[in-house]
Amino acid sequence: MTTKDQEREALEKIKAIIEEIGGKDSYIGMAFKGCCDIAADNIENDFGDSWMDRWSAAIDDHNKTREALREAIEENNSLKTELECVNDQLEKVRETRDQWKAVAEDKGEQLWERSKEASDAKDRADELERETVTLKAKLYDLMTA
Repeated sequence: MTTKDQEREALEKIKAIIEEIGGKDSYIGMAFKGCCDIAADNIENDFGDSWMDRWSAAIDDHNKTREALREAIEENNSLKTELECVNDQLEKVRETRDQWKAVAEDKGEQLWERSKEASDAKDRADELERETVTLKAKLYDLMTA
């Protein structure tokens, strides 16, 4: 097993090779971009990290997020459909309410008219009763005279 010092030395040689062939602008430099930094962190902190692991974890996170988003969209669509059904039912309830309101208003108008007719009939009956009393009084006066 190699020591940390041996790994640091090997890393410096790798950095020198990359710089020697063109640095970050070379094909190898582009491929190793960030790898030397990760290697240095691994050596200093006893990590076992790599770009491949990071990339794989990012892909896994992406796929999980994508699946969660797909499920959220499906749930949203389901809730939207359910809401549309509730809105349809609510509209039917409103229509029924409006129909019953119209019936109630019509019945209320009929009741008002009948109440008015009854009041008019009572007034006429009271008038006829007064007239009857007056006629009876006149008849009595004629019979006693």
